Amino acid sequence: MLALLVTDSHRWPLAARAGLAFATGMTVLAVVLLAASLAGLPVRPWVGLLTLLVIVGAAVYFRRERVTRWCALQSNVAQPSAPTGPRWLDWILAAAIFVSLVTVATTALLEPLVEWDVLAIWAYKAKIFARESIATTTYLTDISKGYSHLDYPVLWPFAMSWVWSFTGITELAAIKLLSVALLLALISSFYGLLAMSVDRTTALLFTALLASIPMVQNLTIRMGADVPLSLFLMISVAAIADWFEHGLASRLKLAGLAGTGLLLTKNEGMAIFAIIVATTVATLVLTRRVQSWRPVVGWLLALPALLSAPWFLLRTTIPKVHENMAAQMYPSIAIQNLDRLPQIAALTPRYLGSYEDWLWVWVLIPLVLVLGWRSYARPAIAFLAVVPQLILLLYGYVYLVTPWDPATLIEVSLSRLAAHVAPLEIFLVAMIVGISGWLPWQNS
Repeated sequence: MLALLVTDSHRWPLAARAGLAFATGMTVLAVVLLAASLAGLPVRPWVGLLTLLVIVGAAVYFRRERVTRWCALQSNVAQPSAPTGPRWLDWILAAAIFVSLVTVATTALLEPLVEWDVLAIWAYKAKIFARESIATTTYLTDISKGYSHLDYPVLWPFAMSWVWSFTGITELAAIKLLSVALLLALISSFYGLLAMSVDRTTALLFTALLASIPMVQNLTIRMGADVPLSLFLMISVAAIADWFEHGLASRLKLAGLAGTGLLLTKNEGMAIFAIIVATTVATLVLTRRVQSWRPVVGWLLALPALLSAPWFLLRTTIPKVHENMAAQMYPSIAIQNLDRLPQIAALTPRYLGSYEDWLWVWVLIPLVLVLGWRSYARPAIAFLAVVPQLILLLYGYVYLVTPWDPATLIEVSLSRLAAHVAPLEIFLVAMIVGISGWLPWQNS
């Protein structure tokens, strides 16, 4: 799919191609399986394999030379001019990444599924879709199953159903393979995209930091939909930032596919996608590049809208049996609850400042954002900086207007929500450090 849509994807580092291909594949597979299920077909291996054959055939027929170059182990991407660190440091950082991956993979494959959200929402939906199609099931209108959040998106359940279509639903542990693949995709995409803009050692350093964050590891092992959301968010925003930097419209195709993944992964994806689009438009206006609106409309708006339309049309028929947060978002409610601000401000550092969960990452991020203010003169970096902060502000606003006790909600959700933007925030920090030349080897 990448070879079909992205003109120069063969020039990306191998890690970027591998990670981005996995994310793209999850999105395309979910769109196809959703369409098949709406047509009356449960998840079956032949549906996805036929899709694979069609896409490969189209790529080979229409883009044979591009596919040949895409499959090469080496790339001819222009490497950053900054010098890299000593080779022994690169090996140490690579070993740290490897240890993190092995630790997560081993734990994920040995531990059973225990997370309530996974068992009662994502895996439950996956079992339904593996047994019967959306066209024939009564599940999505059965309010007695409201605890499973009937209107939650379907990408992650379809990924689980896809694994079960080969192993059988009784093999509950089989879907833990997804957590291993997911972390590999996150780390590969992060490193590959970063290595296109900063030197190798800096890219390895911040990749090792991301891979070693206990909260990211924990959420990956637990198999919730938060890490898939963070993967799509990072890819979409990084691709748009690269478009602002280099002007290649094919980056917006990748951003559009990742945006589709956002919309189909979690309900939060709708608000996040709106923030991405609004910030993109604002950046175009402020940088006087409004003439570049056509690829934005075509790839960043029309493509996700088209691919996710079947889900949102289906969603209008699903009864809402849990709290409707959209009805709570009015400013008047926020004004009434302003007395919550001291409590929210006091509780946030308790969870984000925990070394056991975050390794003080949330201390590093604001420090670098402040010290690296000069880098915001570049529109790409300014865009990268604004999007995750707006998302965090949105989540903070939710705590202000929620009918729940904010202390209870912060305890159970803050770390998960912060994980949505953590890879993107660390990517931003790495870009600022790379531009600013603060590390010893960058000035050697």
